[in-house]
Amino acid sequence: MELERRIERLERENRHLKRIGGLLLGLLAVVTLAGAVMPQEEEEVAEEIEARLFRVVDANGNALAELSAYGSGSRLVLVDSSGKWRVVLGALENGPQIALHDHENDDIIWRARR
Repeated sequence: MELERRIERLERENRHLKRIGGLLLGLLAVVTLAGAVMPQEEEEVAEEIEARLFRVVDANGNALAELSAYGSGSRLVLVDSSGKWRVVLGALENGPQIALHDHENDDIIWRARR
C-alpha cells in the first residue's frame, strides 16, 4: 500500500512538471515569435562619415576597391580578382593622376598626369 501511494504521488508530480515545462516552452515560443514579427525601427542613416580609408570587399574579404587619403591628397584604387591594381585615380599634391595597369603584369598601359 505504501508503495502504491508513493508511485501515485510521483506520477502526479511528473504530470504536474510536464504541464509546467510545456507552458514554459510555449511561452518561450510566443516571445521568440513576437520578437521576430514585431516591426523593426528604421535604421538611422548617418549624414556624414569620416575615415582615412574606405575598402570595398567581396564575400571572401578580398579588397576590390579602396578610397583613401594619400599624402596630402586622395586616391581611388580599383583591384581585380587576383588583387592587382588595375585603375588608379588620384588627386595628389602635384596634380591629378589616372593610371591603367596591364592585366598580365603591373606595367602601366596608360597614364595621365599633370
